Amino acid sequence: MSTYKEELEREYKGYLREVWNLSVNPFILTPPPLEKIPQVFTDREEEMKQLLKDLLHNYPENVVVYGPYGIGKTIFLYEAMRELRTDAQDLEVVYCVLDGSTARDFDAAVLRVLSGAMQKYDTEALRVHQAIRGETHSEMQDAGGGASVGTSSWMPVAITLSGEAGHSTGVEYGPFQSAHYWTHTLIGRAVREHKKRLYIIVDELDKQDPHGYQSLLTACRPTLDLPCSFVVTGGQFARYVLNNPHSAVTGVAIDNIHLRPFDQETTRKVILAYLSSARFDISVELQNPFDDDAMVLIWKYTGGVPRLINQLCHRALELACTNQLTVVTVRIVQDALQRIGQERFVDLTEDERVLVRTVSFHGGILSDDNTKVLQALHITSVLEIEPKLDVLSKRDVLIKIEEHKRLAYRVSEAVMAVYLDAGQETIY
Repeated sequence: MSTYKEELEREYKGYLREVWNLSVNPFILTPPPLEKIPQVFTDREEEMKQLLKDLLHNYPENVVVYGPYGIGKTIFLYEAMRELRTDAQDLEVVYCVLDGSTARDFDAAVLRVLSGAMQKYDTEALRVHQAIRGETHSEMQDAGGGASVGTSSWMPVAITLSGEAGHSTGVEYGPFQSAHYWTHTLIGRAVREHKKRLYIIVDELDKQDPHGYQSLLTACRPTLDLPCSFVVTGGQFARYVLNNPHSAVTGVAIDNIHLRPFDQETTRKVILAYLSSARFDISVELQNPFDDDAMVLIWKYTGGVPRLINQLCHRALELACTNQLTVVTVRIVQDALQRIGQERFVDLTEDERVLVRTVSFHGGILSDDNTKVLQALHITSVLEIEPKLDVLSKRDVLIKIEEHKRLAYRVSEAVMAVYLDAGQETIY
């Protein structure tokens, strides 16, 4: 016997199929499966061409892909991985997500995926991968120089290094050195013994604040300088960190690929690409649920940021189904925007609400040029509260203004819609 929720889900999918020939709501909030990416990958051809040129013709140089939160760095990296993966025997491409903020986390993330990829042809990688997965707790001896692997709490790999001629130095390296040592060892084995061209993609480094980003890259420099190509992500500040001649990470990458928001026409193409990818019957012509004015409004509200486009289109399509409408109009988009804004507003702390409300009532822009909002917040520069603003940016409450010469944010249209609502007094 089906539940009420399951019944609603069936009705929802049935409506999508009958009215618009859609098998599902295609506007998902996470990157699509690898096989779907070519269908929705839109208007990044020049950036992709540059990235592949850097990686294939300048191997083993590193590249940074940067842009604001939600700009589509992950889907761009997925497509790069798909493009790089060929039938060539000498090429190995691995992708991982940085879950942390230290060099140990960086090396551990790389080691997990690298050992998994190399286990097919390298016995040491197989044993390390088994230890990581907890499949063996026996101590394993490195045939090349006396490194043993046992278990530890961070991931089941702990290293003890021996000195020359088999004499122990008596130094036992902890988790950081463990991941560091084995990451370097496996990269060396892949490149030298197996003659691999090795590409390592590390995503979500853009979650670091500017100071943390530079510190992380500096700490990871020994790994990043190994004879393979790394592709790492960065936020808007990455170009300043990497191009600063006085920075410790100058020269860590041969190129910086900048992903920008979509323009109005590209936003339309993106929406149509996602809709086309979810057609139930491919022999039937695509039925676009969004009217032209709604699509223009989606671009204006989202600023052409892919993640925001997906969020707004997803919610607007849901509302149209709920209300048994055959067209997503401007009104539906406005209602969807306000609901998204209310959800974000509810998650704000009282201090965050005061900050966002203050910026909203002073033009919605927070920059050093807006002296009124600086005075209202009792600060002299945006830099003073940058960590707090960065957190709000990650949650799509504030949007970093890319074109501004200095650090600047605007309140997202979704949150502004809450403040502009006629019933806003009832919120507080």
